[in-house]
Amino acid sequence: MKRLLIIDPGFYSRVQMDDELSPQGFQVTAVKTVESALMKMKTQIFQALLVSFDEQAEDTLRMLLALRESFNFVPAVILTRKPTEQNLARLLRFRPIEIVVKPYSLVDLVARIDALIRARNEEQQK
Repeated sequence: MKRLLIIDPGFYSRVQMDDELSPQGFQVTAVKTVESALMKMKTQIFQALLVSFDEQAEDTLRMLLALRESFNFVPAVILTRKPTEQNLARLLRFRPIEIVVKPYSLVDLVARIDALIRARNEEQQK
């Protein structure tokens, strides 16, 4: 089972993502804020993060910086509506990361999450 932490301020979007991803083999934990996510990550291990970026851009960047500075390289999938060049450049500093533009297909999203998890697992086995 692949453990996925969803960070999205919207209740209905969190529930929808959980409903869509659970049948795809993901064990989903969903939280509203970046602060809640950081608390969860102190006590649980996740194979990937799925973050809604637009509503909480600066908090997301601070969270990724804090994770990478503490040598936590959990892969992150960033969902965004209209990424600016500046935001793309800022996000790409926090690899491993995948940026998915909304609207997205479930098949594409699952494939990208799986690819990030697989690459991370291969990297850890080296």
